[in-house]
Amino acid sequence: MLGAGLVALLHRFPNVVLWLNGHTHTNAIRPHPDPADPARGFWEVTTCAVVDWPCQTRVVELLDHGEYLSIVTTMVDHDTPPVPSLSLESQDDLAALHRELAANVPWGVSALAGTPADRNAELRVVLPFPVKRLPGA
Repeated sequence: MLGAGLVALLHRFPNVVLWLNGHTHTNAIRPHPDPADPARGFWEVTTCAVVDWPCQTRVVELLDHGEYLSIVTTMVDHDTPPVPSLSLESQDDLAALHRELAANVPWGVSALAGTPADRNAELRVVLPFPVKRLPGA
């Protein structure tokens, strides 16, 4: 199934609020409003591979605000030395090797990170269904 067909399929299910994907080695965020009801739809969040430079991963959180739902995306760096030891016995050694290998990326650094709007963002959607809340919450 190609992109347009997948988007059409996802629009058939109003409970879909996020399509999280990777593989393109860039960070990107795109809205997909529902053609039948533009107030509804879902967000497509593409995240680069952890092996890409800059060496980051994305944290995604869903937050219920009552009348709307927030999808919060935050890029996170790992805190390791840039030069690995020769042992690779610890997680820090492996992460440092990852930083060294990713820094050698041959096709430029800035394109992979995406724009600021593609990185740390709060994306809002209409609640797709009533949310059952605990008493006192």
